Amino acid sequence: PLANNALLETAAMQLGGSRAMRCEIFGVIGALGNPGATTVAIALADALNQDSRSHTPDLCLIDLDFASGACGAYLDVANEFDFDTIFTAPERIDLELLELICHRHSTGFDLLSVRRPDFLLSSGQDNFVLKLLDVASYRYKRIVLDLPSYPTNWAAPLVAELDRLIIVTETTIPAIKSAKQRFDDATAIRQTDKGIVVLANREKRRFLSRELTRSDIVEGLGKNEVSFLPEDRALITEALNRGILPVQARASAPFNKEIRRLVRKLRGKE
Repeated sequence: PLANNALLETAAMQLGGSRAMRCEIFGVIGALGNPGATTVAIALADALNQDSRSHTPDLCLIDLDFASGACGAYLDVANEFDFDTIFTAPERIDLELLELICHRHSTGFDLLSVRRPDFLLSSGQDNFVLKLLDVASYRYKRIVLDLPSYPTNWAAPLVAELDRLIIVTETTIPAIKSAKQRFDDATAIRQTDKGIVVLANREKRRFLSRELTRSDIVEGLGKNEVSFLPEDRALITEALNRGILPVQARASAPFNKEIRRLVRKLRGKE
């Protein structure tokens, strides 16, 4: 059997390996506090799925924050599968089992989310996560990962191989400093800053406000290209309370327009 490090490296290489139709993998991670990374991951997954115009499900949103299972909670989806049967035996994961543990959202993408904080104490979590992603990357053309903000053994290999990493931050000085640190750490892991996007969420643009300006945020991050999402507490609150996507609550909202713009940027269309 492979040692832990060898397994991680092998699986990571497979995630980014050359295939006839290679899967695109997008990772979303929050900086300090609760910057809304899960909401962004959910909205991004739907927007990417709509952008593909595929008649068959080819995108999966995978919630890797087992401590909260927030993606499922936000969309009011309960996963009843007995994960104990595969947490300890990840070799059982195949395409057929993947279909059983995923939920098909009404808008067309698949969702895998489960709340199992005890799993974080398991010595086999590396094997499970990387086997899951390896199988999923064969099944889907695109995967969006809602990544945990806390450290794990398997995070670095994934960050190294992601096609895009979106770092979500609020527009406060402590949060900007944290996002800058995450950006620098990810750059060191990937050995390049290519493919890393910093997304300033809940931006407030008011006349004579004490809020940080866009130039303040760009200067604090030391990065010229920063994407922004406007604050829309009413929209997000409605979506959460109804267990729906922000775009289902109000498609024309500026938040949703900026998510679609972010997708065009990530796909190189802008």
